Amino acid sequence: MKIIKLLLNFSTLLFIFSIAAYAQTGTVSGRVTYGNGNTPLHDASVSIVQLNRTVLTDDNGNYTFENVRSGRYTVLVHIEGFSDSSRVVDITAGGVT
Repeated sequence: MKIIKLLLNFSTLLFIFSIAAYAQTGTVSGRVTYGNGNTPLHDASVSIVQLNRTVLTDDNGNYTFENVRSGRYTVLVHIEGFSDSSRVVDITAGGVT
């Protein structure tokens, strides 16, 4: 198995999503690359472990999770032939992480 450092760029945007009680939610998005950070990994599996939510990266290595409640989460990236990589992200009410 190749051991290649996955470069994860997480940008977390918080916003107020208006539903009955004005719940605080956010968006977790980023890009999965390898090598010098210029080569995207498409079809990588990106998961928010605590929420059992998974998406695949697009052709440019981008992914997005919308409507994520405030809290601390582990984001895990998996793609065949590479070592898994993870990062902890905090989504806080009224802030940007």
